[in-house]
Amino acid sequence: MKFNTILTLVVATLACKVTADCFASEFHQPCCKTTTNALIHNKYGSWSIERGVICGIEPASTPLEKRGNGNGNGNGNGNGKAKGLIKQNYMDYVTVEEFCPADIKEKRENVTYPEPLKVYYYSTTTQSERPMNIVLPPNYNPKKKYPVFYYLHGIGCNEDTMLEEGLSAIPIYTNLVNDNLAKEMIIVVPYQYAPAPGT
Repeated sequence: MKFNTILTLVVATLACKVTADCFASEFHQPCCKTTTNALIHNKYGSWSIERGVICGIEPASTPLEKRGNGNGNGNGNGNGKAKGLIKQNYMDYVTVEEFCPADIKEKRENVTYPEPLKVYYYSTTTQSERPMNIVLPPNYNPKKKYPVFYYLHGIGCNEDTMLEEGLSAIPIYTNLVNDNLAKEMIIVVPYQYAPAPGT
């Protein structure tokens, strides 16, 4: 067998392995299939969005930072606390995840997920009817008091953007409530772009 043929086989095998072992799968995210322009760069790699879902483009060139084990022995937060010392900062107890766990953001069987209600209200600032979405808890009781969470979109979006399927806002909220990790609440998603007339 010629050297070029062997080299081609090795390269093809490695390429298949890299495709099968997408670095993003470690974070429960897919690799991008067609997108090559990165929107986000972090210590794990370069990321973009395809069909409303975050996907990996390429891993970071440096190894991942070691995650702390919660005992205060140098968990990458730069505070240099020695093992056994009492933690003074609330955030020392928290492990920040960069991606939402897959089991929280996906719809589950036998769980009722609420549907957003589109409502309109009159704005004295814009002198017009304004749209917003309201998401009520599945077992909403009008006699009960609920906390209200105002979920705000970014530039170029509207009151529907944050509730799109790929962003999983409703499944995340409902699953957290079902797992007793969040309180029942009312979610309000307004259309933020509200210029005064003539501006």
